[in-house]
Amino acid sequence: MLKIKDMDIYYIRGDDDGFSIQPTADDGTEITGFTGVFSVKKSYDDTNYVLQCPMDGTVVNLTHDKTKNLAYGDYIWDVELTLADGIRQTIGPGKFHLLPDVTI
Repeated sequence: MLKIKDMDIYYIRGDDDGFSIQPTADDGTEITGFTGVFSVKKSYDDTNYVLQCPMDGTVVNLTHDKTKNLAYGDYIWDVELTLADGIRQTIGPGKFHLLPDVTI
């Protein structure tokens, strides 16, 4: 289960799920030719990432193998995009609620 409400992501540890990010220009046209990395940390000041996932096109894939061993709890996330012209833009930050699973 993955749910996004405002900038908060709710995700059950170990599930196979994902979401899309499609940036748009001020005039509403879709931006293409970008790369992105979804990053999760315990706090803003941490130097270590709990999770980093390069985007597959416009999709952030959260998989069983990437998340099954993570400690459940509340984290923070953002996505750094690198546009075709080299400009970097950040989406987020938001809260990442990693929910526990019963069956592993």
